Amino acid sequence: MSSNSSLHKRLPLVRARFGASHFKSFLLGNDHVPGAHQARQVLDLMESFLGPECLDARTWRSWFSSKPPRPRTDAVEALDRCVFAMKCAAQQGSWDLNFYKEMMTGGLVRKLLEPTKSQTPESVMSLRAGAYSPLSHWHLHLDALDVATLAEGKEARECMALLQIAIAHLTEVLHEQWNVTSGRVYTTLSSDFALSWAEKSEEERTQCQMVLSRFRPPVFDWFMKRPPRPMFDSELHTPEFTSRHVHKTLLRLIEDVGFLRADRLQAWSLALASSTLLLRAQIRVDQKTAVSSYPSDYLYVSFLERILFQIDDDDEETLDLLQEVQRREGCSWSPFSIEKLFEARSVYEHQLLLHGIPVRSVETIISSRN
Repeated sequence: MSSNSSLHKRLPLVRARFGASHFKSFLLGNDHVPGAHQARQVLDLMESFLGPECLDARTWRSWFSSKPPRPRTDAVEALDRCVFAMKCAAQQGSWDLNFYKEMMTGGLVRKLLEPTKSQTPESVMSLRAGAYSPLSHWHLHLDALDVATLAEGKEARECMALLQIAIAHLTEVLHEQWNVTSGRVYTTLSSDFALSWAEKSEEERTQCQMVLSRFRPPVFDWFMKRPPRPMFDSELHTPEFTSRHVHKTLLRLIEDVGFLRADRLQAWSLALASSTLLLRAQIRVDQKTAVSSYPSDYLYVSFLERILFQIDDDDEETLDLLQEVQRREGCSWSPFSIEKLFEARSVYEHQLLLHGIPVRSVETIISSRN
């Protein structure tokens, strides 16, 4: 394997800007301006929770530069302490004090690169991967970006074991989250009732509560918290793919257009992008190890990359790829389902821009053109 230092240097520098922007959005709320450091506003608010000199202004501004330095652990810890103090003051519950530390200075690849004296480093990496759980969808996405970047580089041949372990673990995490039978993500998403409730007028809510109040035991909370599940034409058409093909599981969710909306659409779009990055990395690993990829892998990665990353490219070719995907899978998606794919592109781009990252830069980082 290449020296750990050379692999660390190869990892994309996007984590600093992304984590700082994520924190700034949480801290400033509606006053958050994507892409701007807003140092004075941020530091003034941080000092109100942590006291003076909690974070150096130059350090904060450096995270928004075109080539930010690797964030210092002590500086990043101040962000987690600030959010913890804010939540305590507002009595809003707990906060993982490693959230921004993991987002900006950690991740799966860095965990696997930690030194070991073991004579069987691959087994150590497997154990470390098994114990690793991303703290959010964004943590997982940044992990996928790290992996895809390494897989494109000249050092890839010398860290094949790391890449194989990382890809297998992250695709398994996505599968555990999104498989339609027992996926864990669904309990975290808004229920159908909650989304409907948010769209009702005060008069409609009052009428609804009057109707539901007749039930015993009370059912309002049950309806509000009931986990949503995607629906398919029949059990025979329910997509059941392995973690190796989690991109297919995610893609088939477009068949339930009513499911993919609001926070569900955001989470799904990000997961679809993560699975695309991991599929791309898997193809590169297969190429470098002379292992045959699944015949459909190239089709899917070409299609999904055009949908998610290549914003200005010719839509005619995208539609040709879409038709080929449908032919291979033996399905015919409705215009409404297909529209969800293009919504995924818009939603993903919007989420990245909120964190100061243009969607084009993802493709640039992966392809080593930066």
